[in-house]
Amino acid sequence: MYRRPNWSHVLRVGLLAALPFVAACDDEVLNPPTADAGAMFVRYVAIGNSITAGFQSGGINENTQLESYASLLAEQFGVSEFHVPLLAFPGCPPPYSNIFTQERIATIPNDCALRKAPTAEFLNNVAVPEAGVIDVLDNLDDRSNANALTTLILGGRTQLEAAAEVQPTFVTVWIGNNDVLGAALSGLQLPVTAAATFDEDYTSIMNQLDAMGVEGGALIGVVNVTNMPNLSAGQVYWGLQAQGLLPPAPLLTLLNCGPTEGGGNSLIPFAYGFPKIAAASPPNLIPQTIDCLGDAEVLTPTEIQTVATAVASYNATISTAASGRGWAYWDPNPTFDSLRAVGEIPLFPNAPPSPLSLTEPFGPWLSLDGVHPNAAAHVLIADHVIDAINTTYGTDIDHP
Repeated sequence: MYRRPNWSHVLRVGLLAALPFVAACDDEVLNPPTADAGAMFVRYVAIGNSITAGFQSGGINENTQLESYASLLAEQFGVSEFHVPLLAFPGCPPPYSNIFTQERIATIPNDCALRKAPTAEFLNNVAVPEAGVIDVLDNLDDRSNANALTTLILGGRTQLEAAAEVQPTFVTVWIGNNDVLGAALSGLQLPVTAAATFDEDYTSIMNQLDAMGVEGGALIGVVNVTNMPNLSAGQVYWGLQAQGLLPPAPLLTLLNCGPTEGGGNSLIPFAYGFPKIAAASPPNLIPQTIDCLGDAEVLTPTEIQTVATAVASYNATISTAASGRGWAYWDPNPTFDSLRAVGEIPLFPNAPPSPLSLTEPFGPWLSLDGVHPNAAAHVLIADHVIDAINTTYGTDIDHP
């Protein structure tokens, strides 16, 4: 069963840490900002989830936050102010240094070093890891994914409430990946947000941004998460074992994972497949079975289509919202599909003893968790978003 981490201990400490920040916002006056790219960009706000926040390799800290495409965009816009809710190094939690051993770059109490002092008077990057579309609107809804980082970053506000304090002139919105990600990584044991619900929530987000007087923006589509390298096809496991590249018995990859069988295109999450490989390998030698049709954690072809259909519907909503306002829109899927087609997003992780297992287990564009982009990919993302902005608004903003 896929389960979110329990950070209740961090939440209690985080509430206390956030109180001075919330109080300070009451009596501080915004200084007039500037932007080299033009007046529309002077108060840029980034709304989103873990990618926008700067989550990499299963963790987040001040370094990864400043590598986010949102920080890169702010730099290219030439804004005088872009405040990020920096999380003190080594992070909350610290990123992985080895995905196969689950070792992190540091061991610290509660896996969280909290916010870095001093805190900013207001926030321009209001994105929160694990956020779904509902979380931009409401942290207390039954569907909300609010967590300890919601408190540490926003101090009890929603992303829209924090954005409104800045009186944004330009926004980027990248939200919706988490409305399908948990489902994809759990074999649909967690739900996919219904298309009608997503449309209603996203429309509400856009209406509230309109009410703030936002002058322009760039909306980013939802990634088809079934193509991420954290998920590998059953036939790849079957083929590797047939070639002797996975442990023999006591590891058994069932025939239903074969390329001509019903589960050949089923997708096996890293967190399901690799613990089985490790358990069956010396010195453990514990019998393990990989079943591409009978195990709940595995995403079957029918379930893959469910996710893909939802993503297509979400992106129709997002592109319509952009075109109706004359805003920029970028669909990330063609870009990442092209990288997958040339082998830069691998079909199977680079596992030990490959030297790439420590640096690029999921290829040169993904961080060590196989889900979140690495620093190089954030530059690529910023490039494409800037292209969309320049095309839409006739600007001449340079790439990072």
